[in-house]
Amino acid sequence: MSGAFGTIGIPAGIQMCYTRFAMDLAALVGTTQAALMREGRHCAVIGAATCFISQARNSLAERAHGDWLFMSDTDHSFAPDTLLRLLETMYATTPPLPVVSGLYFSRGSHLPQLWMFGDEEDPGIIGQVERFNAHDRPFEVDAVGAGCLLVQTAVFERIRTELGREPFAPISVRGHEIQDDIAFCYNCRELEIPVVCDPRVLSLHLETHGVTTDDWERALEQTGSDRA
Repeated sequence: MSGAFGTIGIPAGIQMCYTRFAMDLAALVGTTQAALMREGRHCAVIGAATCFISQARNSLAERAHGDWLFMSDTDHSFAPDTLLRLLETMYATTPPLPVVSGLYFSRGSHLPQLWMFGDEEDPGIIGQVERFNAHDRPFEVDAVGAGCLLVQTAVFERIRTELGREPFAPISVRGHEIQDDIAFCYNCRELEIPVVCDPRVLSLHLETHGVTTDDWERALEQTGSDRA
């Protein structure tokens, strides 16, 4: 694993901050710092509180220090080694993967937070992925949510300088309104920056009915998905 220094960023918009999230965040920060310090590295923790989640995410992207930024929403629960595992995936290749997400499901459903875009004639979002082959390895996807997301900070600078946009600002594409986290992935698509999901790293979207890390196989059954 590489990346000498990075940032853990928490966007606090209008959604509720759960006690379970706070406890998990404390454990994740402690576990990550201990592992990084053993290798002579470290990370910072920053937050951003605004009325709009897109503004909070853009603030984190602007203020992030170091090589990478990890973001988790305040309605998530995750294991203490979640960030370390995403970092391992990011730096398992040369050059490192620019964008890596853990896997989680939409609140109130068994649909994974993965999306596919349309073609050049209709580039808007086709829809949320309902079936996918859940390999035991990372796979590329058009778009992910930002609830468990690790990004190389250089990606944010490319979006600002080459596209003239804030990374997480909502955009309109041929009449399609695209929200902040999906807009970020659409920006990546325009710059040919791959977005990767690692299904081995699971995050629980709190109040996602019936889906926890212990319900993984059952969730796959209910989505009609297959484990390869």
